[in-house]
Amino acid sequence: MRRNAGSSRLVRLLDNWIPLDAEASRQEVAERLGQWLGVHDVVTLHAAQQSIASGPAPETVAVATAAELTEELRRLRASLQGLISAGESYAQPDPDAGFAPHHRRYLGQQRSMQGSIDGLRARLRQALSAASPRLAQLAMLDGVMQQLYGAREQKLLSTVPLFLKERFEQLHRQQPDALGLVPLPLAWLDTFRRDLQEALLAELETRLQPLLGMLYALNTDAKSHP
Repeated sequence: MRRNAGSSRLVRLLDNWIPLDAEASRQEVAERLGQWLGVHDVVTLHAAQQSIASGPAPETVAVATAAELTEELRRLRASLQGLISAGESYAQPDPDAGFAPHHRRYLGQQRSMQGSIDGLRARLRQALSAASPRLAQLAMLDGVMQQLYGAREQKLLSTVPLFLKERFEQLHRQQPDALGLVPLPLAWLDTFRRDLQEALLAELETRLQPLLGMLYALNTDAKSHP
């Protein structure tokens, strides 16, 4: 079995281009997350757990709220996927400009994803907090986890363009004219543009995972309390 079989689509994609650290990949998820926490973070997490256990019981959320948020998430995903796909029609940059134009495009797409997703994530937590004591605990836990790990997550995602830069240079080195063959005009650059789009779509799915988990919990609760 491949060592990255249980990894996210984004990790598998990057690993196909530039092999990742095999030693780090063998660590358990909880072990790796624990390495990100300092003493202050541990105290914050413990205090949050105590608060979750003693929090007041909220009112039950209406089924319509779950349905509305499901539709909102569907529209958000479709909108961001559309922006990523529309990028395929952006002006072909001068190959001599190097990776810089692609880097700017990727950073712009990351900003769009983060701004849109963070807003909906906050609204999902509000809905969970109004649904049931158990879901209110989940909402509070998600808020704490975002507080503790959000900055580290953004730092890790900011390294994706570094992998893309290596991929850009790798494809450039492998273009047919380097082997004495007649190349198709900028065929390697078209390949890279597709790779960049695939990386953005994979990152989008990674960013949506916390929202999908909360939405699943909210819809399950709504169905059990018609």
